[in-house]
Amino acid sequence: SVGKAGPMLKKLFYGLLSATEVQELVEGLFFDSMPRDNVVGLRVEQLRDEGLKRRFLQATASDGSRWSRARVSWHLPGGPEASAAILESGIRCDGDRCACGRYGRGGYVALSAAKANAYAGQDGEDGCRQLFL
Repeated sequence: SVGKAGPMLKKLFYGLLSATEVQELVEGLFFDSMPRDNVVGLRVEQLRDEGLKRRFLQATASDGSRWSRARVSWHLPGGPEASAAILESGIRCDGDRCACGRYGRGGYVALSAAKANAYAGQDGEDGCRQLFL
């Protein structure tokens, strides 16, 4: 569960976990809500973007940098182009990067992998989906 993973999430954020620890942590969080029978070939890849890290730290600094208030959230992009844009500059809703979804214009995140997965309208290439934590 997320509560037990708190200290590990902070280590994940700072890039202090081995590839095996990252895989185990993310799989555990993912399968907290996603049925294992619905998943084939799960692959975990840790992204490191110093600009996004700085943005997160600036946002949390205004809240006293309390990690206890941070929550794991998941995002399923609308397609390969959206995935590429997220890999390049994070989830952003400016210009043409944002769609009007079920609840209006925005980039939707969910507190469970299963809920984020439910936003999918269709599978990606070869039936694969990219989910961002």
